[in-house]
Amino acid sequence: MISSLRNAIKNNELEIYYQPIFDLRYKKCIGAEALLRWNSPIFGRIVPSVFIPLAEKNGIICDLGEWILDHALMQLKKWHDMGYSELSISVNASPEQFQKENFVDIIETALTKQEVEPEYLEIEVTESIFINDVKEVTEKLKRLKEIGIKIAVDDFGTGYASLSYIRNLPIDKLKIDRSFIMDIPYSDNGSIANVIIRLARNLGIRVNAEGVETRDQESFLEENKCDEVQGFYYSKPMPSNEFEVRLKGMY
Repeated sequence: MISSLRNAIKNNELEIYYQPIFDLRYKKCIGAEALLRWNSPIFGRIVPSVFIPLAEKNGIICDLGEWILDHALMQLKKWHDMGYSELSISVNASPEQFQKENFVDIIETALTKQEVEPEYLEIEVTESIFINDVKEVTEKLKRLKEIGIKIAVDDFGTGYASLSYIRNLPIDKLKIDRSFIMDIPYSDNGSIANVIIRLARNLGIRVNAEGVETRDQESFLEENKCDEVQGFYYSKPMPSNEFEVRLKGMY
């Protein structure tokens, strides 16, 4: 499987699915998260939870990350040209990518190549980047911010980030991990989700709730003034052609 994954880009086996991100107040699609899929001729469709850890352990993740960044921006440019000019795209960056010395340069090059303005790109990082050299992390985040790129901390609340990091770094958004949403309102009163929302608001940054699947969860998030939502209640991730069809009713 590792050997096949190394050739997946060359053999055109990768595909991006897009999950809509909605502004909760206006119930309007404001962007999409780009999610990688692998269609292997040998192993069939393999879920990311299987092949992403393999890629991270075997030095493949940086190549995959650059591929998805380039192709997601290419797709975004197409949507902008179709008239959906305010849409943004969110792309995940692994800790391994973030550690690369030329990480910021790679992103700048991709934006220039695909003719996308930096303000429409959001880079999602996990809290695990904060266990590395904090000074280096801070410098790279500041460089991204200076360019105009937005920064989101994904799966917030499950990792290593201390409040001092969040307070002092140029972060635009916290994404509440789905584990803090899934049991609302039955076995969970949403206390942790509410704390994260209040923290984000106090810091003057936006907050996104992932994994929203029910109307009750949406009502809770509306009541507590969450900014953005995504999840199966609104839409599953879908190929670009399906996303374009849905855009007419979401945008």
